[in-house]
Formats: sequence, structure tokens, C-alpha cells
Amino acid sequence: MFIPPEEDEFEDPWRLEFGKKGSLRSEILFAGVRQEQTGKYKEKGDIITCTLGRERKLTIRVAPGSLVLTEDDRTYEFVHSPEWDDRFAAAPPIPKTKEEAIQTLLRLYPEEGRQEFADSREEDLIGYHHGFGTTIRNAFGLWESKSPLRRDLGGGHPDNASMVLIRAFWQRLQEVRSSTSQTTNATPSIEPEPVTP
Repeated sequence: MFIPPEEDEFEDPWRLEFGKKGSLRSEILFAGVRQEQTGKYKEKGDIITCTLGRERKLTIRVAPGSLVLTEDDRTYEFVHSPEWDDRFAAAPPIPKTKEEAIQTLLRLYPEEGRQEFADSREEDLIGYHHGFGTTIRNAFGLWESKSPLRRDLGGGHPDNASMVLIRAFWQRLQEVRSSTSQTTNATPSIEPEPVTP
């Protein structure tokens, strides 16, 4: 598992699992979402060569207590970490439907951010296209041509799909506010549905 230094805000935790018969699973935690890719590997001495997806080729050197990967002039050292294994296990996978995506956003978006987002006017949602929209497109795999979520959001360009999701998320928050305000005068808490494994 590669755990980025705390001061490196542009790196994401990365886990590699080497399976039987040369199978490889790579997982990255991006914006709290577990992204998975599969591939193959071969070992020769202290060198492991891997292919992820169709094009990504990696060379890993086995070092004492770790694996060292060098890619594009960057070095990643993978070490075992039970704490991070637990974080990966708890992270939601890339959602496949609009409803799963809304539930993932409810789970990962901090409460104060949800409240601020819900306070936005619908005509101002385009202001979330960059930043929040970029994170959605990247974390939820909307750039993948065969993304089930992108298809569920109407297909089309990832920019359009992310805006459909932003609007649907905003509408859900409005529905929660409306139903809560009808039953109480208190400020509503916008909580996700319980996660069932």
C-alpha cells in the first residue's frame, strides 16, 4: 500500500493486491471513493512487471519490507498498513447509478458543505462545475466511456453528466429540507441512508 506523505495533497493512497495465477488488483482512494483496476503481473527475481488496464505498465522492485514502484520519474514505496486496509474496505466504490452517487455524496460530503450547497439557488449550480464537478467526474469515473453511472445520468459528455448529478444532489437536499421543515422548525440535518454491506 502506498500512503502519501501528509504534506502531499496531490497524491492518493494506493493499494496493490497480487493474486494467484498472476492476477493483480489496484485500488486508489480518490476523494474518499475506492477506484479499482485489474491487471496481470509476472515475477522475475526481485522485479515484478505489471500491466494495469490496457496500457499502463509498471515495474516494481522488491525491497526489504516494501515494494518500490517508479513511474514517470516518481517513486512510490508500498508498505503493509492494517489501518489503511480498513480505510479501503470502508470506502464506497464508484457508484453505478444516480441514486448510488447521491448516497455516496451524502456520505462523503461534510455536513457544513452540504448545508452551504443546499443554500445555493438552482440557477447558481453551474458555479459548482469546476471544483465539485471536477471531483465528481474524476472520482466517479465519468471519463470512462463505458461508465454505468454516466449512462444512468443520460450518457453524453462527462461535463453534462456531472451537472445532471450536481442538480439531482441539490434537488435531494431540497426535498430533505422540505420534508424536515414540515415536521419541525429545527434546521434539518441532511444525512445519508444507512450503508448496508
